Amino acid sequence: MSDDKTLMAQRLLREAGIEKTRVLHVGDSRNPAFEPFDFETFDTETSFRHAKETFQGRIYPPVPFVKTPSRVLDIGANIGASAVTFSLRYPGARIVAVEPARQAFALLRRNTARCANVECHNVGLFSTTMKRQLFVGVTDSLTNSILSNRHSGERREEIQLVAADVFAAQTEMTRPDIIKIDTEGCELPILSSMSESVRAAKVVYLEYHSEEDRIALDEMLRPTHILYAGSVPFPHRGEFVYVRNDAFPTPAERDRWRIGAGGRSTPDNDPGAGAPRSAMSGD
Repeated sequence: MSDDKTLMAQRLLREAGIEKTRVLHVGDSRNPAFEPFDFETFDTETSFRHAKETFQGRIYPPVPFVKTPSRVLDIGANIGASAVTFSLRYPGARIVAVEPARQAFALLRRNTARCANVECHNVGLFSTTMKRQLFVGVTDSLTNSILSNRHSGERREEIQLVAADVFAAQTEMTRPDIIKIDTEGCELPILSSMSESVRAAKVVYLEYHSEEDRIALDEMLRPTHILYAGSVPFPHRGEFVYVRNDAFPTPAERDRWRIGAGGRSTPDNDPGAGAPRSAMSGD
């Protein structure tokens, strides 16, 4: 981490009014060559737990056959757990992290200061460019949203939104290999406005916040992608991983656990038949 980036990150924390944080010690006992580091979260259990689960691979799990992406677009980067995870996982990739909230962005800058391949942008993405009020989450920044909801607190802040397709063009992210998006209810308008980028992505990590959005997002991705993994902890909320069909090593690998197709039986000749790994796992 350069001295200039460290000093700037510390200044942003002070200016954002962040007085206290928690420190998560990140290491890998299975890899002696891994250099441990400290990651700062908000002083809440939600923020700390989400970061820990991200580094454990429980959130945004790796897709093993997508090994060397060159571009990753992280929409709704929050405090940087996903961006740092992608930086460690794909050291040769260029990672663009987008976060509109002032305090979350301050921690994002601080946590990614050690990552030379991460670029941070203090804006949000949307279908059009505009200024909007952000409803700050009552318990944690993970529930910040431009849509008022039961998780919103009384505090608001004005943020800058940029049309997603325009931003992708400006940052040379029109065809990223990986897209991660968690924007508390804005996933559908954002991805709809950058459909070319979505269709090109090998992997799309997304969170949805209503059953209607889940159906619409699946319809959008169905022509080019297949649902690869996911978790649905509550009605109207879940995390999914979609993988582009041609990103699999072979069609047979993609379809190895398939049984039936449109109500038709398929021959019992899959050489990889056995106890399948669940594609819907919270582990």
